[in-house]
Amino acid sequence: MSSPPRKVLAAAVCLVLMAPSLALAAKEAGKKAPHARHTRVPRPAVAPRAEAAPPLVRFGNIVIGTDPDPRIRQQLLRDLGAVFGGAD
Repeated sequence: MSSPPRKVLAAAVCLVLMAPSLALAAKEAGKKAPHARHTRVPRPAVAPRAEAAPPLVRFGNIVIGTDPDPRIRQQLLRDLGAVFGGAD
């Protein structure tokens, strides 16, 4: 353990070293920051988002149906008799 006079000496050295920084901080706190000019920043030109076309099931030029599930689209193609009036 340090003796009390050493602790007092260490505290005094710390205060001496900190005094200029505290004075500078107080001086800077009184200054007002320069205001930046507010300018509009142009936004980059972005093309509007196009919506995705629904997945169509076609037989030639005839649209049989739409469905996002590939299994359902495959079944629609297999069951063309229901569209064209064929036998079940």
